Amino acid sequence: MIYQQENFGSIYFQNVPYPVCFISRDKFLKGNKAFIYHFGDESIHQNVFSVFSIWDIHNNKITTLLDIALNKIYLFEIKNPKTGWSEGKIFFNDAQEKDKKYLTATIIFSHKKEIDIATELALERKTRIENEDELKQYIEELEAIDEALEESNQRFAKMSDLIPQAIYETDINGNIIFLNAAGKKILGYNDDDLKKGIEAKKLFIDYDVEKAKQNLQKILHGHESHGNEYLLKTKNHHTIPVRAYASRIMKGNNPIGVRGIFIDITEQKQAKQQIEENLELIRYQKQELEEQYQFVTRQNMEIVESMNYARRIQNALLPSEETLNKLVKEYFVLFKPKEIVSGDFYWVTHKKGKIMMAAADCTGHGIPGAFMSMLGIAFLNEIANTITNSSPANILNILREHVIHTLKQDKQTRTTMDGLDIALCVIDTDKNEIQFAGANNPLYVVHNGQLIEYPADKMPIGYAHAYHKFTNKTIKLVKGDTFYIFSDGYMDQFGGKKNKKFKPHRFKQLIKSIHDKPMNEQKEILYLTLEEWKGNFEQIDDIIIIGFRY
Repeated sequence: MIYQQENFGSIYFQNVPYPVCFISRDKFLKGNKAFIYHFGDESIHQNVFSVFSIWDIHNNKITTLLDIALNKIYLFEIKNPKTGWSEGKIFFNDAQEKDKKYLTATIIFSHKKEIDIATELALERKTRIENEDELKQYIEELEAIDEALEESNQRFAKMSDLIPQAIYETDINGNIIFLNAAGKKILGYNDDDLKKGIEAKKLFIDYDVEKAKQNLQKILHGHESHGNEYLLKTKNHHTIPVRAYASRIMKGNNPIGVRGIFIDITEQKQAKQQIEENLELIRYQKQELEEQYQFVTRQNMEIVESMNYARRIQNALLPSEETLNKLVKEYFVLFKPKEIVSGDFYWVTHKKGKIMMAAADCTGHGIPGAFMSMLGIAFLNEIANTITNSSPANILNILREHVIHTLKQDKQTRTTMDGLDIALCVIDTDKNEIQFAGANNPLYVVHNGQLIEYPADKMPIGYAHAYHKFTNKTIKLVKGDTFYIFSDGYMDQFGGKKNKKFKPHRFKQLIKSIHDKPMNEQKEILYLTLEEWKGNFEQIDDIIIIGFRY
């Protein structure tokens, strides 16, 4: 719509019943009478956002007019209202005067008093009628006003055609007598239908007719319209959900009808329905997840119960504290499984005056490692009860044969690479010596404050691509010497400030620093050092450390 310069002060511009203004560079340039009535002359040349707070229909705040879209409805709130109305709807259009472009803003309050120019001028002129000449002049002015109002109505009709929502007017009985172009297109009615008047029962579905009539009467009596929702019927009997905002049309002191806007809320309804469907789906999925969670929880409880039972069996196979106290005077056992059951184990027995002691690390941890550990304990018990040569190397050679045969690890039919690493000591108190043999796991001895490492053979108990017989190492027992056999779980634990492995060199330094302390105190220091090193990191493997002093 193009505005010429003389239209800034035209009757049309001044007498539009809604506040209308021109905007340039985010500032009010000119306003009609309704605008000045609500916002005052001082609002001219003020920044739009110093007067209004504006949001789009999704409640996103607008902070610059560069973000607005033409012919779209926005919400506003007046920061310092001068009348009884402070909020409503606002839509923008463009206008041009010569080479300059402007924005126009049309403001629709939730409740407003329209300025009835005819009434004001009539009252003003009436007080001046004192003679026949003045009466004649008064009549002529009223005729001019009627013409101006007719012209204003025509221009309002043209202006409303620019609005994408349905603008409507009703008579006092609620019959639709005016629709803008968008209203005609949306509802399917034409000018001939409007001349006859469109009854409420034709426009509204049955259960909304009475509600529409009641709301019409409330508006005609001056009540506020907060946006009532209806389901409209088009001429072709399709339905459209709308939200209606309206105010009464006054002639003098009497209401003669209602003017308002129907906003299509089909997309909002569809979005709401979609949200409700999604919520229902989420509720269903939540119920399914809860049922699955309960199932998994029950399964987990059963697994944990089974593992706890397996732990009791495994613990029953380990040497008792009573047995250890009878065979070894000073000792400690630090046994810390990663899970409920362990792939590490320790073994102690005696035969003909000789004490046999081992710390072993089976392939894996948890249930697989536990099965292997119980197999290893069973084999060691069987070997100890049947052999005549009790050297640790001989025991390991026989143990390897048992594992390879039982797990079918011969070269032709090999199916697994499972096995174990072990450090085995045989203490002969009669000869005052200790024999050691190891499969990958060494023996540490602290003698006169110096740590001596007796290396193991670099091969496992189980299948290897190349292997030989295990070798014995004989060590003279000296009073005060401290012996340590262990798995690699302690040294492989990640932790510290840089999340590194503890590693053998730290373990050796720690052993050397505590070897002369009581055995229970050594165990406590080893445990606390591990926990401090591990911190919040997960334990990565089973741990077994046996220390004993001659």
